[in-house]
Amino acid sequence: MVEILRPVFISTQMTKNPHFETASSWKAARAKLTFQPREPGYTAGLPLHSIRIHVRDHKLRKILINERTLEAHYGGFVLSQARKGTDEARRLALDVRYGSAGQEGQIAGHAARI
Repeated sequence: MVEILRPVFISTQMTKNPHFETASSWKAARAKLTFQPREPGYTAGLPLHSIRIHVRDHKLRKILINERTLEAHYGGFVLSQARKGTDEARRLALDVRYGSAGQEGQIAGHAARI
């Protein structure tokens, strides 16, 4: 069974997502954004797996450079950064529902939804 499923698993893992471009480093990520991404000082011992820049929307239209977001994948968590501003960050942190199991929490001493 494993031998039958292996080609399917590998092909789905290797499929490139057209919504994102992968940056090879934080320096490469900066070139694709209009804001200065923050490289976290602590990551709970988890290595950086990838940096992805959101470059196309759900209809595959190109996203303007000043509206792009960055995702840094650390395996155990994903750090998302954008040039949204304080009000939008607060709205996302406090108002957006995270499924039926959403909980109140704190991130770096600030109120958040998890």
